[in-house]
Amino acid sequence: MSAALAESPIENRQASARTAPPVEIMCLEDDELWFLHLERTARHGAGIPCKCHWVSTVDEALGLLAQKQIDLCLIDHNLGGETGFDLLRRLPGNVPTIPCILLTGSSDESLGDQALEKGFYDYLVKDKLDSREFRRAIRYALDRHSSEKMLRQLAFRDQLTGLYNRAAFTEHLSVMVRQQRRTRRNFGVIYIDLDRFKFINDSLGHQAGDTILVEVAARITSILRDSDVVARMGGDEFVVCCPEVRNGRVLENVADKLIAKLGAPYDIAGSQYHVGSSMGLVLSDDANLTADDLIKAADLAMYEAKSAGGNHHASHSHVLSERFDRRMEVERALIRALAEHRLTVEYQPIVNTETGEIQAMEALARWHDDVLGTVPPGEFIPVAESTGLINGVTMFVFHQAFKDMALLAGQSAFGNTRIALNLSVHLLSNPALVPAIASLMTDAGVPADRVEFEVTEGFFEADEEMIIRQVRQLKALGARISVDDFGTGYSSLSRLKNYPIDAFKIDRSFIAEIERNDIEKRLCSAIVEIGQAIDVDVIGEGVETTGQKSLLEHAGCVIHQGYLYSRPQPMTKLLDRGGLWRDAS
Repeated sequence: MSAALAESPIENRQASARTAPPVEIMCLEDDELWFLHLERTARHGAGIPCKCHWVSTVDEALGLLAQKQIDLCLIDHNLGGETGFDLLRRLPGNVPTIPCILLTGSSDESLGDQALEKGFYDYLVKDKLDSREFRRAIRYALDRHSSEKMLRQLAFRDQLTGLYNRAAFTEHLSVMVRQQRRTRRNFGVIYIDLDRFKFINDSLGHQAGDTILVEVAARITSILRDSDVVARMGGDEFVVCCPEVRNGRVLENVADKLIAKLGAPYDIAGSQYHVGSSMGLVLSDDANLTADDLIKAADLAMYEAKSAGGNHHASHSHVLSERFDRRMEVERALIRALAEHRLTVEYQPIVNTETGEIQAMEALARWHDDVLGTVPPGEFIPVAESTGLINGVTMFVFHQAFKDMALLAGQSAFGNTRIALNLSVHLLSNPALVPAIASLMTDAGVPADRVEFEVTEGFFEADEEMIIRQVRQLKALGARISVDDFGTGYSSLSRLKNYPIDAFKIDRSFIAEIERNDIEKRLCSAIVEIGQAIDVDVIGEGVETTGQKSLLEHAGCVIHQGYLYSRPQPMTKLLDRGGLWRDAS
């Protein structure tokens, strides 16, 4: 359909009839008299300019569709030895979006139902055809087609920047992969992540952040070729596909231009701000890689660039290729492990050093694979988080932890011990989470006040309204909430007071240096004072030496977790040791 009609609402069609190009209608009808009748009805009854093209066979119809832009098809059902359904079945892959109306001499409603099931927009009974009915059918078909076209555009467009979104880019990249296998012509992918964007977004607000994202999109587009495709993957991440790239140096030149362009200052409310960028580059010289593989490879290279200090690009090298292969191997094995329930859960105690009691046991996922061996959580958890498998890992831990809590039931020494469970930001943003947790606890007979949920500081960056609502609902169940890795993320005092927090953990990176670095010692003391000021428990995480223990106790932190007390172990081994703990000695 012409652009003018596609963008004009139905009530404006007649007003714009004099200027709008005619709707191109193909009539597949083997009876010329009926075609003339349809043409006359369309000319006088459609209410919009129409131009009808007559074809009498399916082959003629396919030929016309290949030669001319057609906006609407009127298709007779009975065509001698063929039917109107035959045309729909033989349409090329790029044509089925044309709205089609079936014409039939039968008033059998079952035939109309078949037509709608096979993809026709409507059907008309010839003997009952009049101008009013004809106009209704055409307008309905054209308006529905226009709406579907708009929805397809919305589905594949990022609403903030107007760029393609992840779904559209992945589909485009899949086409490029198929073409590359056939033509052997390489293309390149550049994965872009903005540096310092979160700082500006948090300090200046989301509106300023959106302004920068729109400007970034415009800058990227301004230096690319018409044949290049750019998309926003979400947040502050963008990706570019460059066809006809002979070698990696060509891709590096493009990345150099992008880094320079994005590194120029941004004007926000009259002030200048700088946002750098880190980029990962990958060339499609391996015909075995899929579209998802290429995106993941470029993403991995981008993180390599970011770890080098940012405002830099890194290519998917041999070293990165080995890491990528390992990452893919871990991902595939983790999918199998979740399907076959091959993960296990171990527990690390959280100890009150004044009483020696275990206040809680943190449930931690562990994995031993028959082929890969023992895969450390520092390797498989990031893979799970980046692929969405973290939800499956988390729910597995929940199920097993609630089962293991039954072991505590008859142990008087552990009568008040809680289970601490980690929650990812992604899962915490799911509105179905709290009802699911409530159901699991009820089924397992676990009191909510014996459960503590740990979230990282990253949850402060997420959808705040949704997160606050979810956290409050968890609190309403009776569970406790603690913040893990405190001091490394984006929390602020103003945000802390809005959340119903019961505890937070001093990140192990501070405690590791507390014996050697006065700054780290003072930071730990300051974090303890913040906890005391807002009346929450402060937990020292990663305590490994008696020196660290003493310094934390001197600062007022008496709840500890770390190897000084116990490594993560199966529940049964922890129970064998008894209920009073001082340290591992």
